[in-house]
Amino acid sequence: MYYQKMKEERNRLRQAIRHCDELLQTLPEGTLYCVQDGNREKWYHKIDGKEKYIPKANQLQAARLAYKRYLIAQKKDLKRELCAVDAFLEKYPQEYEAQTFMEDHRYQPLIQVFLSPRNEVLKRWAEEPYEQNPYKPEGKIHRIYPGLSVRSKAEAMIASRLHSYQIPFRYECIMYLGGKAVYPDFTIRHPETGELYYWEHLGLLEDPAYSQRAGEKITQYANAGFYVNRNLILTDETRRHPLTLDEIDKVIGDYFLCA
Repeated sequence: MYYQKMKEERNRLRQAIRHCDELLQTLPEGTLYCVQDGNREKWYHKIDGKEKYIPKANQLQAARLAYKRYLIAQKKDLKRELCAVDAFLEKYPQEYEAQTFMEDHRYQPLIQVFLSPRNEVLKRWAEEPYEQNPYKPEGKIHRIYPGLSVRSKAEAMIASRLHSYQIPFRYECIMYLGGKAVYPDFTIRHPETGELYYWEHLGLLEDPAYSQRAGEKITQYANAGFYVNRNLILTDETRRHPLTLDEIDKVIGDYFLCA
C-alpha cells in the first residue's frame, strides 16, 4: 500500500520537475541578485557576464527573475526528493505483513472489531463549533452548504469533494505552530482511523512573496511534526495550470479512501 503511494509520489515529482521546466522557459534569461545599500535594497540583472541595475519602476522584471530563482531552487529540492523516493522504491519491500493478515478471510471478521470506523464521533467533531480565521470574513464568497463558505474557487472544489465523500473536516480552524496561531485551509480527520491531516492549497505560487510565506509555513509544520506526503497535504496551481477535480479526487482517494 505504502509502496504504491511512493510510486505515485515518484510520478508526481517527475511531473512537478517537468512543470518547473515549462515555467522556466517562459521567464527571462539571466539571474537576479540583490545588494544592500544602506537602508535600500538594489536589484541587478546579470546576463552574459554583464550586470544591469533594475529600477523600482521595473519591479515586475525583478519579480519574474526572483520567481525564476525560486523555481530553480524548487527544482533542485524536487530532484533531491526524487532521488530519495527512487532509493526507497529500490530497497523497500512491496508486501506488508499487516495488510496480508487483514486480507486473510479467517481473521478479518475478528480483527475488524478493533478497527471499526468512528464515523459518528468524527461527524460530531466536524459539526462542533470551532474558532475560525477572523481575517476578512467577507472574503468567503463561495458557499458550499449552509454554514460553510470559503475564499477561493479551488478551496470550494476541495470542500465540495470532501463533503461529497463524507470526509470529516474543518475549514480555517485555529491551530498553533511553535506557539503561533495559524489557520490551515483544511483540518481533516481520516474517516476510518481518526488520524489528523492538514491540507494547504497554494494558489498564488506565481507571487514570490506568497511563495516565500508558503515555504516558511511548511517549515513551521515540519518543526511541529507535520510532513508533506504523510500528514500534511499540499496542492498548488498557477494561472496556466489551475487545480482540477481529478487532482482533488486523486488526493482524497490516496489519503482517505484506500483500503
